[in-house]
Amino acid sequence: MSKQKKAFIFSSLAIIFPILVEKFIFYNEAFSFDRFLLLFLVLIFAFSFLVFDRKKELEFIYKKRYILGICLFAFLVIMGYHGSSISIYNQIIEPEYNIESSKPILGQERVIRGDEWGVSTPTLLSQVYNDFNEKSSILMATDNNVTLYPKIVARTLSAISIPNQLGFLFLPTEQAFSFSWFFGYFLLFFASFELLMIITQKNKFYSLLGSLLITFSPAVQWWEFWNVLAYGEIAMILFNFYLKEKNKVKEILYSIGIGIIGACYIMCLYPAWQVPYGFLFLLLAIWIMKQNKEDCNLKKMLLLITVAIAVICAIIIPIFLNSYDIYLTITNTAYPGKRFMTGGDGWQNLFNYFSSIFNTYKESSNASEMAQFISLYPVPIIMGLYYWHQNRKKYKKDFLLVALTCLAILLTVWNYVELPEFLAKISLLSFSTPNRCSLVASFVCLLLLIVCLSRYSEKNIKYTVKFQNFIIAFLLVWLGIYVVKVHYPDYIDNSIIIIDLLLYVPVIFLVLINHAKLNKIAFLVLTLATVFSGIGVHPLNKGLDVVYEKPIAKEVQKINENDKDATWATVETVPYVQNYLVANGAHTLNSTNFYPNLKMWDKLDLPSELENIYNRYSHININITNSKTTVSLKYEDQLNLELNSSDVCLLGIDYLVTEDELNSYDNNQVTFNNIYDKYSMKIYSVRCNS
Repeated sequence: MSKQKKAFIFSSLAIIFPILVEKFIFYNEAFSFDRFLLLFLVLIFAFSFLVFDRKKELEFIYKKRYILGICLFAFLVIMGYHGSSISIYNQIIEPEYNIESSKPILGQERVIRGDEWGVSTPTLLSQVYNDFNEKSSILMATDNNVTLYPKIVARTLSAISIPNQLGFLFLPTEQAFSFSWFFGYFLLFFASFELLMIITQKNKFYSLLGSLLITFSPAVQWWEFWNVLAYGEIAMILFNFYLKEKNKVKEILYSIGIGIIGACYIMCLYPAWQVPYGFLFLLLAIWIMKQNKEDCNLKKMLLLITVAIAVICAIIIPIFLNSYDIYLTITNTAYPGKRFMTGGDGWQNLFNYFSSIFNTYKESSNASEMAQFISLYPVPIIMGLYYWHQNRKKYKKDFLLVALTCLAILLTVWNYVELPEFLAKISLLSFSTPNRCSLVASFVCLLLLIVCLSRYSEKNIKYTVKFQNFIIAFLLVWLGIYVVKVHYPDYIDNSIIIIDLLLYVPVIFLVLINHAKLNKIAFLVLTLATVFSGIGVHPLNKGLDVVYEKPIAKEVQKINENDKDATWATVETVPYVQNYLVANGAHTLNSTNFYPNLKMWDKLDLPSELENIYNRYSHININITNSKTTVSLKYEDQLNLELNSSDVCLLGIDYLVTEDELNSYDNNQVTFNNIYDKYSMKIYSVRCNS
């Protein structure tokens, strides 16, 4: 059959199939052009391999990967697509008034991702109304710097340290939000690919599948912590280029790039991951230096260190000077405060890959905490020790294999054994937690697995070894399932056990054999399982109508235009309504308090014994009462403030958003006037009589 006929047939199928999907799968919904378009493009891409020469097409994709990546990224941004679960506001803000355009195109919203849709996204969108100034009084209704904590884009040099948010400085809001959402995942994918090309000595197969294993892993998708990984990987790539470079101008440019990436890494502001990942990137940097020892000299290293540190200081120092008081406040809070860990917990999480591949499609108590890299732990450590021993017998050196094996063992020990305080302190692991460190240990194991498969595969298979490896694989899988079953007894059922056995026993069996051809089958199956588990974590959404087009949102915007300095609060509402207000520009007193608003608490003059309760990062639920004002701790990061009606005036609140009637709390000192009442939501203006 000619290429023309194939192209016609497959193009027709690419049109017909999405129409059938709309008719028979999404029959309860209106026809979605976006869903049709996306499925059509995916099918055209897939069918192209059946029409054209696959080898040539793959080579073309490899050579033009960055141009194609930019084109795909631009398409997603222009269309305004994103993966936020912010459409959940359709259900909690005036649910009777449904914004149809904000329904997910594909997938479903994730309530568990409240930190995203309920906190970070509204906080970021608040800057639109703040004209991206570094000082904002929208958050917490008090004037504070927003370039450290929270860290959101502003028209200052600090914006360089959060490149995913730079789109807000030159794009329409919806496109900027799309830019911020996809930027990190594209960056992580390409950074992982290029780093793995270095590690595997340009093995495209393991580099491509490895980058998919990383980017679509449950760990990255559920936690959304692409930044620490991507910045560290880019630093290693630039460092490798730098050592190979002979041109002085390019050396300086690479040094500046490493400095900018270093500032981005520092500004991730999450030591629980930055410290253990820092160990990994330090070892990778040493390995890269050993690989380029002819080009690595003191003069070259001094140039890099001088320029990179100067760039880092130029970006970081102004941020910390402007926000030093915030830093001091945070470090003296009851939560998160100064954390000091000694390890010895969380080892069960190392086996969570047996359960995390199902989290997208099966409800769990906390999918994020269960998420893990699909690393086959502890198989990579076993293989690393075996090949280390084999290399010693052959007088062969492989620094990377040894370094990754030792680091995987160290981080494993941290999860199994409680260390003396002085060891935890000098190792800096005290800044991390075993639960978070287990993800890093798993990532190191994934890199170690790729090293073992790409460098140490065999061409001959001994039949006696096959049977032994099958027994080992079965026992390791059964051990992992047992650990996860004990840890999550209500989650692991017989169907999951059967699927795990059918998936992981053959894969680990093939990996232990480590035959060149069989490895590719095992790694491909592992990648498909990972992409399957990760791609559905986030819904595919479009636009921000759910934020800006609800009737109450328009009313808040209208009031805010005429009364820009007014102070707002929410009372008797479900969580995160207060953050919905800041997304619409309202200066909201009880929006997420990233650090305690001491001015507010001082006004209330609460008993000193309550300070440990409110001195923390917190979501504040306010309830109006006729009794004395008091505060209580609901969860570690959530407060209930029982606010006496008269104290509303004490706090200078001008407008209250609620789902309840407030007129019963009128008294000689305060009057609540209902100025908006639609779809179960109300806005009251506050009139203070004293």
